[in-house]
Formats: sequence, C-alpha cells, structure tokens
Amino acid sequence: MTSDRHVCPGGCGRLVDHAKFACSQCWFALPLDLRQAINRSWRLGVTGRAWHARAMAEAAAWFRARA
Repeated sequence: MTSDRHVCPGGCGRLVDHAKFACSQCWFALPLDLRQAINRSWRLGVTGRAWHARAMAEAAAWFRARA
C-alpha cells in the first residue's frame, strides 16, 4: 500500500499530499525558476517524466544546501 502523503523536502517535517512537491511555506521559499521548472515539466505528463524528476531533484538539492 502506498501513502498518499510524504514528508516535505523543505526540511520542515510537515506531511504533504502526494500530488504536491512541498508544503506551501517551503514551496514559496523556492526560487521562482525552480517552481516553474517543476510545474512546466509536470504538465508535460509522460513525455516530461525525466525532466520532472530532474526539476524535483534540483529543488530538493536547493533545500539541502540551505539546511
């Protein structure tokens, strides 16, 4: 069974719905270009899976670098 929530990658410890990358507070702490990359690649669907994974990895790395 899979969970419908995950821990926010922003480091705040909040649980976030699976359909979202981060909680609202952490999401808006991300630079705009990283948020846009996640949103754009998600809209591409199956075609953009690799780009979406890369965009989320870059955003997670941004959070880790500021922890």
